[in-house]
Amino acid sequence: MKAQELREKNKKMSVIKQLRDRLELTQEELARELNISVWSVAKWEGGKHNPSFNFRQLKALYCLLARTGLSILDLPDNNWDELPNRSQLKK
Repeated sequence: MKAQELREKNKKMSVIKQLRDRLELTQEELARELNISVWSVAKWEGGKHNPSFNFRQLKALYCLLARTGLSILDLPDNNWDELPNRSQLKK
């Protein structure tokens, strides 16, 4: 990764971090909700690994997203894109 790309990536928050902030959860709380390790949350937020989920975790993610008014279909394809606000959602 080029230095400029890395700087740009560091300016942005990962989708997981944006979601966690909206839910007002700590990394530990999000990890517990998704039944994953805190290490995984930290790696996803830091861009060291891309999120991957099993079906149980997808269901938990679905429920977390519902608490914010979002669905899985609202998630961007890229982990570094911005999570949409409710006003940006298609009606």
